[in-house]
Amino acid sequence: MRDLTAREQAFPSVLGHGVAVPHAYCSELQARLCIVAQVPSGIDFGAMDGEPVRLVFFLLSPPDDPEGHLETLAEIARIVSHEETRASLFSATDPSEVMEIIRRSSG
Repeated sequence: MRDLTAREQAFPSVLGHGVAVPHAYCSELQARLCIVAQVPSGIDFGAMDGEPVRLVFFLLSPPDDPEGHLETLAEIARIVSHEETRASLFSATDPSEVMEIIRRSSG
């Protein structure tokens, strides 16, 4: 968790349009882990576009998986680049709906 906090302070992970992807490597992990959190009221991440962050993808990867880590970051960015998909994720009412939107949007 300290790595994630330190990285976030040095290089904020806001993609814009209400989305952030804090990410780090974690030596205790054997596989990538991504947690998605909705924040209906928003959090001020200091985004360049001024929008509060309403959707957070926390990505942790083992240190020996830099390619997979970068591929996952790119896939998240691709998914949330579509306005309709972001709107659907913001308004999803349960975790299964969030996962279904992500699955439908994945390449």
